[in-house]
Amino acid sequence: MEEELTEVFVFVDDFCNAFESQWNRLRISSEVNVRIRRTELCLSELMTILIFFHKSGFKSLKKFYSFLTKSHKKEFPNLVSYNRFVELEKSCAIPLLCLFFMISAPCDGQSYIDSTALPVCHIKRELSHKTFSGIATKSKSTMGWFFGFKLHMIVNKYGHPISFSLTKANVDDRKAPDDLFSKMFGKLYGDKGYLGKVFFDRLKEKSTYVVTSVRKNMKPQILTEDDSQNLNKRSIIESVFNVLKKNLNLDHTRHRSPVNFVVNIFSSVCAYCLRFLTNFSMLKVDNLLNP
Repeated sequence: MEEELTEVFVFVDDFCNAFESQWNRLRISSEVNVRIRRTELCLSELMTILIFFHKSGFKSLKKFYSFLTKSHKKEFPNLVSYNRFVELEKSCAIPLLCLFFMISAPCDGQSYIDSTALPVCHIKRELSHKTFSGIATKSKSTMGWFFGFKLHMIVNKYGHPISFSLTKANVDDRKAPDDLFSKMFGKLYGDKGYLGKVFFDRLKEKSTYVVTSVRKNMKPQILTEDDSQNLNKRSIIESVFNVLKKNLNLDHTRHRSPVNFVVNIFSSVCAYCLRFLTNFSMLKVDNLLNP
C-alpha cells in the first residue's frame, strides 16, 4: 500500500508542479489583487489523499483520513483536522478536472455511451433534504425513482473513460451537454434511450454515427456484422459504472456541499483512469492549459 501511495503522490505532484505555475499565472493576469496563500496541506497532498481514498477500500472518507493520521504521519506530516480538510477539499475541483483531461483516453472511433443515477439521498427524504435543495431533481431509472443527478460517460472498447458530464436527474440522455461529445468521431454505441433523429443528426454534424438497437414497435434495422458485435459489448460501460460505484465510492449520500459532491466524482473517475496507466508518465503536462 505504501509503494502505491508513493507512486500516486509522485505522479500527482509532477502534475501539480506543472499545473500550479500556469494556473497562478492565469489568475494573476486575469484578476486584480489576487492573494495566493499556501495552505497547511499542499495541492498535491490534497489530491493524493482524495484519489487514494477511492483506491484504498475504505467506504468513509472520515475513517480513511483517521487511518492516515495514525499510520501515515510520516508521509503527510502536516495533516490538519478532518473538518479543515473538508474545507480545503473544494480547492481541488479544477485541478482534478484538468488531471482527468490529461489521463483520459483519446477517441479511437469505437466508443460506448450510457448514463447512471447518482442519488443524493433516499427518495423518501427528498422534501427534507437541504444540501442540494433547488439543485437536485427527481427522476426514474430502471432501478426506480431517485433524487439527485445523472452521470453521463463515454468510454472506449477497453473501458477507459473518454469524457463525462453531470446533469440533473430529469435531463434526457439525448440532451447531454455538447462538451461530452467534443472528442468524438466514428461509431458511438448506446442503448435504446439514445434513439431519436434529432440526436442522430446532432452527432452526425460531429462526424459521429450513433448505433443502437430498436424498440419492438419499430422496423428492424440492418446492421453490419461489426456493428452487431460491438453493440453486444455495450456491457463494457455498465461494468465501468459498477466498479466506480461498488469499489471506488462514486455513489454515497453523505456530502456536505455541492462542491464536495463534484470533487468526489472527479477524484473517483481519476482514480479509475489511473488503472490504465502502466507507466506514470507526464509527457502531456507541457501542453496542459494551452489552447
